[in-house]
Amino acid sequence: MICKDGYLQLVDFGFSKEVKDKTFTICGTPQYMAPEIIANKGHGKPSDWWALGILLYEMLVGIDPFAEEDVMKIYENILKGKINFPKGFNR
Repeated sequence: MICKDGYLQLVDFGFSKEVKDKTFTICGTPQYMAPEIIANKGHGKPSDWWALGILLYEMLVGIDPFAEEDVMKIYENILKGKINFPKGFNR
């Protein structure tokens, strides 16, 4: 990974594993968790695409789309699809 200053950063893939269908392992940064992970419905590769979308949004806007101080509020926003678009941001 490359940090905002352009330096390389070490990334830990300690929980990574090959998944053929679904897994029920719950881990990750709350802001990047897909709804199916939070709801414990089992998840697969689509949850990785979700996290990439969150990362791209954060790179464009400068903050994650579900930003809150309280982790439970973050989960609630993700499950409801409540995204915080900044003023002037074209959806």
